[in-house]
Parts: sequence; structure tokens; C-alpha cells
Amino acid sequence: MGFTPDALERDIRAKAEAAIADVGAGRAHPLVLGEAADLGGAVDLARALGLEQLLLSTRGGTRLPEFYVKQGWTEVGVFPGALRLGPDDVRDEHWFQRQPAD
Repeated sequence: MGFTPDALERDIRAKAEAAIADVGAGRAHPLVLGEAADLGGAVDLARALGLEQLLLSTRGGTRLPEFYVKQGWTEVGVFPGALRLGPDDVRDEHWFQRQPAD
């Protein structure tokens, strides 16, 4: 699953009255990390709207947390065992923050 630019833009614009926007959950398939999970467009839009902060969450046990750090996001918290994907598959949820001006 990736991000759709139109839906993401509508969501960010709807929250533009606030200084902070929640980008949503990053759940891209590892094979499309370079495309679907690239939130450069969301960061550019947030910057243009004058937002001060973006928030993002993703599950652990994948390459996504490392990927977002490499994209300039700062990990601000981990909720251990927050996501149950199956009977024997419990993962941490990682929370990230980014200032669009960065």
C-alpha cells in the first residue's frame, strides 16, 4: 500500500489551520520504499502551507523506520507491542516527526 498524492494533499490542506499535520501511517511494501513511501511531496506541501511540524507512524519489524530516518524524519517514540498483525506477530509502532523547514 502506498500514499496517494491527492488524498494526502487533501488531508494536509484540511489540517492546515493547525501548525501540525499527521501524515498518517507509513505502511509501504519494502519493494516500493523508494516510491510509495517517499513523502517528499507531503513535506513540500506542508512547507508551502506554512506548517511547523509533520507526524508519521509506522510499524517495526520492517525497513521503514530506518528508511524514514534516512529521509530526514526524527524518531520521537516507540510503543512496544502496539500492533498485532497476527496471532504470533506483534510489532512496535514507531513515531516520527519532521519540521518542513528542514
